Amino acid sequence: MSFFEKNPKSTLIAINLLFVLMIAAIFYSFSADLWYKIRCGEKRHIVLRENQQNSNQFRIPPYDKTQKYPFNIDENGFVKPAKIHENSDVNIFFLGGSTTECEYVDELYRFPYLAGRILEEKTGKKINSYNGGKSGNNSIHSVNNLLNKVAPLKPHIVVWMENINDVSTLLYEATYWNKNRSRSNLGCFDKKTGRNFQNEWQESPFRDMILDYKHREKIKAEQKKILILFVAIAKSLGAKPVLMTQFNKIEDNPSFILKENDRKFDDAYRKIYSDFQNITREIAKENNVMLIDLAREVPVQYLYDWVHLGNDGSKFVAKIIANKLQKYVSD
Repeated sequence: MSFFEKNPKSTLIAINLLFVLMIAAIFYSFSADLWYKIRCGEKRHIVLRENQQNSNQFRIPPYDKTQKYPFNIDENGFVKPAKIHENSDVNIFFLGGSTTECEYVDELYRFPYLAGRILEEKTGKKINSYNGGKSGNNSIHSVNNLLNKVAPLKPHIVVWMENINDVSTLLYEATYWNKNRSRSNLGCFDKKTGRNFQNEWQESPFRDMILDYKHREKIKAEQKKILILFVAIAKSLGAKPVLMTQFNKIEDNPSFILKENDRKFDDAYRKIYSDFQNITREIAKENNVMLIDLAREVPVQYLYDWVHLGNDGSKFVAKIIANKLQKYVSD
């Protein structure tokens, strides 16, 4: 008598389990593309990368599971608290990626909000300061948010801080105008034309091009054009653009490691990151806009990783920003 005849119940359970796993695998392979098509209606669109409106969550940092940070978003996708005055004297908008978002910082200590409160105390004016940071956003996403979300809210001051996400996008895709589903400025690429990496670090066809000098000059030129565009749009809206370099532990750290056992690659990465900081300084000077040089003013002990602040660091940065912006707010 065979095993199957001796164990009919076990055999039936095994067959049913195998069937369920096959169905699950089939569903998984099609569900992402199906959801993509349902959400998009198979029409291309410009991606407005922002946090989910009217959502209330807690964020738990991977480095300390005992901590829990409230992460609440208003109806316009800004991190709360944001619009605290119905009739404000000054509206300040902060745009950038996770380094602006400050998800692992207590609500009242996130520097976009706290800088507004410090400025109120200094000037006596009613100030709304909006945190428009979104993890993963690069400079083109900030341009999109400025033009399509911030513009109708009557901005007086628009503060930009990017860098590492621009470096990452241009490292993996060599251009902002790419077909990477997680990085592109356009949504709804079909399966044939869009790229959806399982492991971007391993699969990127462009990553090691960063070692080539001409390629580095090309992506620097791309980043410079986008930053000039951001400044021009802000000015055209009647707002004062403010550019900030990004606090970090990358530039002055010769032991920085991104690619194991490849010092040449790591040095090239540090160089392009530092070059992007210098482009920020250059554009600020050429366009006569305020520069807040956080890369030079924020001690590295305030960062818990390569580029992110904790509570103390965020409070420190808020004071720097408030001192710099007081000139604009008082005018």
